[in-house]
This record gives sequence, C-alpha cells and structure tokens, in this order.
Amino acid sequence: MRWERVALAVAMALAAAAWVGWATGWPLLTGILGNWPPMRPWTALLTVALGAAILLQSGNPSAVRVWAGRTLALLAGVFAVLFLIESATSISLGLDNVWFSEGLRNLSGQELGRIPRIGAVPVLLLSLAVVLTRLEYRWVPPVWAGSLAAASALVAYSIGDYLFGALSHLEFLPSAGNSIAAALVMASLILAEVLSRPDREPVVWLLARPDRILLVQLAGILFILPVLTTAGHSITSIRGMAEEKAWVVALLVSTSICGAAIFYVIDRERRDRHAADAQFRSIITNAPNAIAVHNVKHGYEFVNPAYCGLVGRADPRELVGRTPEDMVSSDPELMGHIRDAESAAANGQSSKFEQEFTVGDQHLTVEIQMFPVGDELGATASVATIGTDVTERKKVQRQLQARLDFEGYISRAINDGRLLVFAQPIVDAATGQVVEEELLVRMAGPDGELISPDRFLPEAIRFGMMPTIDRFMVTQAIELARAGRNVAVNLSANSINNPATLAEIVDELRHAGVLAGRVSFEITESAALASAETAEQFSNVMSSLGCPLALDDFGTGFGAFTELRGMALHKLKIDQSFVRDLLRSERDESVVKMIVGIAREFRLVTTAEGVEDDETRARLVELGVDQLQGYLIGKPAPAQPAISELLVNVADA
Repeated sequence: MRWERVALAVAMALAAAAWVGWATGWPLLTGILGNWPPMRPWTALLTVALGAAILLQSGNPSAVRVWAGRTLALLAGVFAVLFLIESATSISLGLDNVWFSEGLRNLSGQELGRIPRIGAVPVLLLSLAVVLTRLEYRWVPPVWAGSLAAASALVAYSIGDYLFGALSHLEFLPSAGNSIAAALVMASLILAEVLSRPDREPVVWLLARPDRILLVQLAGILFILPVLTTAGHSITSIRGMAEEKAWVVALLVSTSICGAAIFYVIDRERRDRHAADAQFRSIITNAPNAIAVHNVKHGYEFVNPAYCGLVGRADPRELVGRTPEDMVSSDPELMGHIRDAESAAANGQSSKFEQEFTVGDQHLTVEIQMFPVGDELGATASVATIGTDVTERKKVQRQLQARLDFEGYISRAINDGRLLVFAQPIVDAATGQVVEEELLVRMAGPDGELISPDRFLPEAIRFGMMPTIDRFMVTQAIELARAGRNVAVNLSANSINNPATLAEIVDELRHAGVLAGRVSFEITESAALASAETAEQFSNVMSSLGCPLALDDFGTGFGAFTELRGMALHKLKIDQSFVRDLLRSERDESVVKMIVGIAREFRLVTTAEGVEDDETRARLVELGVDQLQGYLIGKPAPAQPAISELLVNVADA
C-alpha cells in the first residue's frame, strides 16, 4: 500500500508539472530537457485520470469507489481509442487543440495536441487493467497481467529510445515521438496498478521468491541506468562534446557505475547467503532433532550429531557419501520404511513413520519424516530426514488414554451398579451402641470379583476422578439417611478444592432438608492443612446445613491444629497408626492422651480408628476416648441388602 501511494504520487506530480508547464509556457516542466519531446496535455490529463482510478480502487474500496474508478479508467480508454483512430486515419476529431492551442503550435508534425501512438497504446492497455482490478473471474488475472506486461514493454521502448537515443542513432527504428516524462508517468502508474493487487501474478511470484529483495534491487539499478546515461549525456553535451561521442561516454560511465552497483549487490547477497548457510548449519547441528539430507545418487550430504547417535556413529563425517541402506541394513523393518519413503519422495510425496531405537541404555520412540528436496528443475535431487524424539509424547498419550479408559471404567461401574457402598460401624465407647456408620467405597469387577479400594482409588486420585466418586457417595449417603441411619462420608482433597463439585454436593444436601443432619463428613488432616482457608469455608457451609464435620487421621500433624482451630469441627478421629501399638508404645499413648486433651479443650468428640482387640479397647476407654471403630467393632459390610444379594448372585454365577 505504501509503495503504491508513492508510485501514484510520482505519476501525479509529473503529470501536474507538465500541465503547469503548458499553462506557464515553461518547457522544462513538460519535457524535462528543452530538446526532448514534451508530455502532451491530453497525456497529462488521462494519466491523472488513471492515477485517480487506481487510487479509488486501492485498499478495501466500497462498491461506489470501485465503479467510480472503473468509470474513469473507461473514459481514459475511450479517449486513447479516439486518438489511435485519429493517428490511423489522419482525420482530426477536434480534440487536438482543446488545451493550450497557442503552445501546441510550436510542436513539429501534424499530431499537435493528441497523444502519440506509442503513448496511446499503453494508456489503453493500462485502462483495461484498471477496469479489471476488482473483477474476480477466472479469465481476469491472465488478461490483467498480460495488459500490464504489454504496456510495460511499450514504456520500456520509449524510455530506451529517448534516454539512450540508441535506437534512433543506430537507425534501427525511427523516433517514436513519445515523451520521456510521459513514459515515466506510465511506468509509475503500471507499478502502482501492480502493487494494488499483490495477490495476483506476477506479484505473488515475486513475493514468494526468497531472492525477491535482490530482484527488486537489480531492477532498481537497471531503472537508474538510463537516468545516469541521460545525466552523463547532458553534462558532456554542455562541455561541448559531439552528440554521438557524448552518448558513448555517457553509456560507458553509466554502465560502469551500474555494473559496480550490481557487482556490490550480488556480492553482498553471496556473503549474506554464506552467513545464513553457516547460521542454518549451526542451528541444525545443535538441534535436538535428528536431521540428515542424502542425495539420491551420492549418499548423505549432511547429517547432524543427533542423527549420528540414532544410527550408532560418533562423527557426522563417517556418514557423508554413504547411503541410508548402509546404516540400517541390519534392521529389515526400518529398511522397508526407508525404501517406501524414498519411493514416495521420488514422486514428490513426503512420508512419516515411527521407529524404536536404543541409544545407550535408553529406549526411544522416534517419529521420522522424510520429504523430497528439489533441484533447480523441480526434480527430486535429495531426500531430507527429520527424526523427532516422541518418547515423552507417547508416554503422555498413553497416560491420557489410560485416564480416558479409567474415566470410562468408573462411569460404567456407576451406570452398571458396580460401584458399591460398604459401611463400618462406629460405637459409643461407654455403651457399645452404634452411633454412626462410616461409608466406604468398593467396586465389583466385570466378572463379579470384589475390588478393594487400594486397587482403584490411587488411580482415581491420579486421574482426577475422586469428585465423581465423592458425588456418588454423597447421593448414597442421603438415601441411607432416609432409612434413619447416621452415616459419615469421606471427602477427598480434590473435591474440597473443586468449587463445581462442592456446589453440587451442597445443592443436593439442601434438597435433602433435615436429612442432611444425619450425614456427617470426614476430611483428612492433610487435606485441611493443604488449604486451610478453603477447609474453613467448607466447614462453615456444612455447619449451616447441619452436617457434622470430622477431622480424619488426626495426629499425623496435630502440631498444626492451631491453623485449623477456625474450622467448625464436631469430631477428631485418632489415626490408627497411634492405636495399633498403643499398649506397646508409650509415645503412641502420649499422643492419644494429647489428642483427647485437645478435643476436650475444644469440646470435640474423639473416635479411635483401628481397634482390633479387647485390651486396646479397654485402654482407650480409660484414656477417655468417646467412640471406637475397627475390626473388633465390626468389619465393613454392604450398606444395603441389595449389595449383598448382588455379590452373592455374582459369586454363585
């Protein structure tokens, strides 16, 4: 867009200068030099119209702007046709003397104010291209490009004719009568029109080339060549040199300067490419991917150290000149993959496959991609190979698939009724009466076998499925509460820290109404300490619903109890690790005493877990523990008769 506007500005400025030159009688503005043919008024007017037409259709024009631009271009084309008719028939249509008739009388020849043929044809061709700028039919791009190419050729002829003076001096062609100023204006307009549609050929071709900057620089130097020639001719003519000698000297000087500039540009491009190649090789050499390029006739041309490691070589120079078949002949499977990939590359296709490698004591999975590298004629000269270590990616994919499989496994277990609820009684230490039941999750396998929680809960925690299981347990707890039972449900840290899960649990408890008071919750001390603020908020919500809250496995970190004193707790459950060796460990007994003391200080109930013999039970009662739980009291059993019947039926089957 920027260069398009610059080209239009140059064209408009030259055309306006010519118009001012005719209006003021200053020939320098109409022809640049006094002895050069001037730009005719009609040329200036029509080129301004074409410039405006291009400008109207640039960018993202509205429909009004597009049609306004087409109209101006059509008018310019119509006038160009009229002037061509005048030139072909020698019949004047009265257009010659419309503008600046007094100044035009000094022109030689009979054409007077009309545009010469060498100038009218490019105007007509450019008008056609401008009309086609925003049309999107299949035939438009080639016609558009052809019109601009033909117009460019005629403009180049005019510039060569009047700047070099070569054609007329060599008597190869007579002088065409066009103005150099008009030719420069047309060249600028053609450039602006080309830039107005960078999505069409040949602009797309130029922009897609890696050497596009070099091509533009060389074109710029060649464009400057006639300007330098003209300047040199003017200087030598002023110093009194003969016309023909002046042109020869000017050509020698200008071609020498432009030749030096071309040599400099090409040499700089060569140095830049050499530096880029060195940088590219450095990047490839140090890349973690295994990269190699082998010529279809001459073997490996380039390999990096990572590739050497895959094929068991220490130095890349060991592979240069050898073929892939030489390196992997001992692996028939890999050999087959490489031959298939080479056949595909010969047809211009890329290939991708995975291969296992052993590098040292590591087993790697490598994704290998092979693709053709063409020569100047487009034929496949080499085949590039890129090997990417996907071992970790495959591991992650396997983990993801395992998670998806496990999610489906849990979902099917819930839907099929194989996720089971067991209950273990909790009794009053003084009376032995059952005061509550802790609900525990179990699973029946597809074949009916009972799966213990230590076989699936770790995976559920690993794959983030505990919120799903916890929601299921809360639903079952409410159903048991409807039967008049007091139950306790364990909530995982994942659920406590999951706002969506907590919201669903709270909503279900609210719908349960007064039954929520029969459902208590247990959270582990470690889960509460992991996020004390969240645990405190959770305890307050449970308290508002009438649900008692117990701190499970208490004692493993009770030194941090002060951090949890803000929780609305009902019970402390003494971890079974302190109960199991209570009679043999004074330290464990001291811990139990301290927990009971803390509970009494805060008016909390205590429950000892893992009670398995009468002696331990008696000692816990002596220490003041309120409730007891363990295999001595009762083993976990199906919470509902239907579960027992299910397990019996499966066992019988």
